[in-house]
Amino acid sequence: MNNKQSGTTLVGIKGDDFVVIAADKQSSLGHMVFDPRVKKIEIIDDYMAIAGAGGVGDIQIVKRLVEVHVKRLEKELEEKPTPRAVAKYISLLLNSTAHYNFFPYISF
Repeated sequence: MNNKQSGTTLVGIKGDDFVVIAADKQSSLGHMVFDPRVKKIEIIDDYMAIAGAGGVGDIQIVKRLVEVHVKRLEKELEEKPTPRAVAKYISLLLNSTAHYNFFPYISF
């Protein structure tokens, strides 16, 4: 029996008026550690953050795309988009085959 454990740990806890997000900081593949200080939680705005597992470069690209989307919506709507609206955008982005038919994001 193989008890090898690998992967990333991400935890989110939602309360009535707060959210806590936690993640490990190690980038690894199997038994190899690439970087013990990877940033897996990215701040989007003063009220929103994302946590991702997978390719660090993909997480950074998704963060940038989400930041641009949030800023565009703020200008168009003249108010901050809801976290639900941003989560829907991230879902569409990660599941879209129009832009990345052969190389989808390997994250989240």
